[in-house]
This record gives sequence, structure tokens and C-alpha cells, in this order.
Amino acid sequence: VTPKYKHPTRLNVFAGMCWSGKTKLVCYKDNLNGYRYASILDDILPEMKDKVFKKRKWMVVQDAVPLHFTAEVKAVFESHGVSFVPKNKWPPNSPDLSPIEHVWSILKDNIAGRQPNTLAELQMYALEEWDKIPQKTIQNCILGLTPRLALVKKNKGNYSKK
Repeated sequence: VTPKYKHPTRLNVFAGMCWSGKTKLVCYKDNLNGYRYASILDDILPEMKDKVFKKRKWMVVQDAVPLHFTAEVKAVFESHGVSFVPKNKWPPNSPDLSPIEHVWSILKDNIAGRQPNTLAELQMYALEEWDKIPQKTIQNCILGLTPRLALVKKNKGNYSKK
């Protein structure tokens, strides 16, 4: 008998992406807070700077979730010489303007197709499926941002969905 669970196993993940690459996928079980987020950033920013951006200037865009702008997070960005869009310059709750939300959807669908039964399987599949997402797919998600931004502007700041 295979037990069926009312609530599936949950795994939180973090990653970053841009036109020329993506970070590793970081998996964690507990809720994210400013300290944990700062620690993740401190771990992945050097890789992004060296391998993806190759010392070129770049900027982090993130939504206005309060933990993204804690003193610890700002200090990590500063220590790595990375600038970020201030929270008052980006809509506070705008998943339609976040290309990574579309990539998360692809990742979720790919993981679900493998039907993980345990937390260990879920984590393993998440890491494997993240690595399989082609850079061209990420680029297409980024390209989709331009028409959505135009719709938001046309709708005077409201959602881009029709």
C-alpha cells in the first residue's frame, strides 16, 4: 500500500537568472528570512560575478518583499560590489513582471511530471530539472517582460493581464 498524503512534501528553492546564465538552485526547508537570504546571496554572488557576468557591471532586480531589503542583505550586496533596484522603483507585488516566475512554473511542471514521493526525491528532482532548463527558455521568459511592461504602463500601473 502506498500512502497518499493530503498535503504534498514542500521544498523551498532560490535561484537567480539573467540573459547569460543562472545560479545554482538552492534548496531549503525552513522559511526564508533576511539572515538566510543574505547567506544564500553571499554564497552565489561570487559565482554570478565570475562565471556569468565575467566582471561586467550588473544589477539585481527583486520584488519588494521586505526580507530582500534588510540591512544584512544590503551589506552582502555592498560587500560584493553589486547594485540593486531600490524597492520604491519596482512594483511591490508584481509576479507578472518577474521572468523567474515563469521559469518557476516550468520547473514545477517538470518536477511534478516525475512524481516525487519523498523530500529527498523532491530535492533531487528539483536540482536535476533546474539544470535541464535551457538558457534559451530563460531568455524567452526575459523577452516576454517587454510587452508586459508596456501593458502595465498602458494600464497606468495595473496588472499586465488582460
